[in-house]
Amino acid sequence: MGSQASPTPGVLRLPNEILCAIFTLRAKADSENISPNAGICSIRSSCRRFCDLSTHLIVRRDTVVDYSRPDTLIRLQTVLGNPLLVAGIKEVNVRLHFYHPWVAESFENFTASVLSEWKQKRSSWWVPECRTQGEVAFRAVIYDFFGDLLKDIKSAPKRQRQQGRHSDPVEEVYLTTKAGPSRKVILEAYNVYKKMFESQRLFDNGLFETTLAETLSKMPNLRALTLHDRDLYHNHDPDRRMDEVENDVEAQENRLFKLFSRPMIWEDARWIRPRSKIWPGVPINLLTTIPIAIGNRPGIIVDNLSIQVTAAPDYTLLDVDPVRLGQLTAAVKAMEVFQFAFQPRCRSSCGPWEVDYHGLPEYEDRKPDEWRRINQFLGAIVAAGCFYGVEICLDEFWFSIGVDSIGDLHSLGADFPWPVASELASVTLSQVSLSSSELVVVANGLLASGEMRLQEVRLREGTWRDALDTLRQGMQSPRRVYIAYPLGGGTFRMDHELKDFAFGREVSTWQLSRAERFVGGEDIPNPLIPLGN
Repeated sequence: MGSQASPTPGVLRLPNEILCAIFTLRAKADSENISPNAGICSIRSSCRRFCDLSTHLIVRRDTVVDYSRPDTLIRLQTVLGNPLLVAGIKEVNVRLHFYHPWVAESFENFTASVLSEWKQKRSSWWVPECRTQGEVAFRAVIYDFFGDLLKDIKSAPKRQRQQGRHSDPVEEVYLTTKAGPSRKVILEAYNVYKKMFESQRLFDNGLFETTLAETLSKMPNLRALTLHDRDLYHNHDPDRRMDEVENDVEAQENRLFKLFSRPMIWEDARWIRPRSKIWPGVPINLLTTIPIAIGNRPGIIVDNLSIQVTAAPDYTLLDVDPVRLGQLTAAVKAMEVFQFAFQPRCRSSCGPWEVDYHGLPEYEDRKPDEWRRINQFLGAIVAAGCFYGVEICLDEFWFSIGVDSIGDLHSLGADFPWPVASELASVTLSQVSLSSSELVVVANGLLASGEMRLQEVRLREGTWRDALDTLRQGMQSPRRVYIAYPLGGGTFRMDHELKDFAFGREVSTWQLSRAERFVGGEDIPNPLIPLGN
């Protein structure tokens, strides 16, 4: 009698759906370990079937598409041919830093923009960092480089007269063979900058947006989309540190070359001159054209939409035509966005860079029309009415736009119609400027069981005492409202004891403050009434 074949192990008899669920749980557990893919790699080596079913789990959940480098979009399209790899991509970050058309137009323009940026930044440094242990501080390199550069520019007219030439003095410095080593750095940086701009320009006139939307439509598990220009994971200056040794001139020049040829982020464009040429070149309308293109593509579901670009230099250039805003609302609704966040970021070197004789930053006013357009843009998104949660956080925005204070600004961040009878369950407002009546409009857009979090919200009109009354009376039913560090609205007249009495929480238990309990419907008096604030 022949030997009986051994039965198939129980785990191999499981259907693919159950195995995938098991592997996903293992990958989730592994993500908390030092070696996040160790378990999945072991599973993949077991057999061909396990390998095929778990391949998508070792793919990075997120990927980056760079507006300044269309090749990143093309490379992403090559992944689409492997359904196992595509299945692992859940988040796409679209980086919107860019190569500026006017800067790339000529060597003269490029040189002028580099000089404008770094001459201003140098004025706010005061003195260069000290050199220690054989390493050279980046600021020292910049000082040396631009010191030589400016000497060359000042001496250029004299050389031109001697040579019988009348060309532009800046251009002459770099075209003459008598120029110093700065010629090599600036010229090579410009050549790369111009080449990268030409590559970026191939996807102009809406081609970038439509190609991006087509690519995303082939990602079945896509759930999150983030628009940003600064690095997402840190706010370091591009010149934060230089590790090259002091006598390694080649390494220092290479660092400067990379710095000068880098793409521009939006907030930097505000301070680079000439502004009449720089500001119109910022691709601010990508904020609307990208979501519209994606929403027009059937089948793309984006659970989380986040906008984290730095502040644009001029929001009057943002297209808020009613037709365009209607398209934006329809696109967001088509994507079925569950969570929306507007969280503009800034870099630690954000402007203003110039300082006055006292060493104080030279701030400039923003136009009221800019705030109106931002509100219209946000209102068009929120009007989609498909959200569970909305977060509008302007903490870093006030630094990025280059104003001294939010004290005298118009309402910004919530001054638009909020949809009523939607599924909105959570609203977070941080450093938003609004009136008490606008605050009630936000609250009334929430579900009965919803919550509203107010962090450093500035009340432009009325007092917080009246705002607490209005919120309590105006809301259709008790809701959870959290208020931390309120600004404006008479708070400057409150002493520490009153603020703590009304808005303070018991740290050990984190119980609601008296103001929060009052707004939520508890039978207690308005905590700000006793002192008439």
